[in-house]
Amino acid sequence: MTNIVDKFDEDDIALAARGFNNVQELFLGKNVRVIILPFTRTTKSTSQLTEEEDAKTKTVANARIHVERAICRLKAFKIMQGPIPLTMIDL
Repeated sequence: MTNIVDKFDEDDIALAARGFNNVQELFLGKNVRVIILPFTRTTKSTSQLTEEEDAKTKTVANARIHVERAICRLKAFKIMQGPIPLTMIDL
């Protein structure tokens, strides 16, 4: 049985949901960058992200939306349920 970490190549990027902070330790030996969205800081005066954190959050959110849509298409069109035709290689 293979581990999901084995599926990643060196210099790949993995997206993780908030709360999965320990995931980074799994990828240390593979040189895989793990991106986790920043938490909002809650203090008495403010509960906002910095501009840099906000920009990073938007970029990662856009990537996650793209990935989720691709997964939905794979499921809806049942693409991965049988052999993949050679005509689909460039897709």
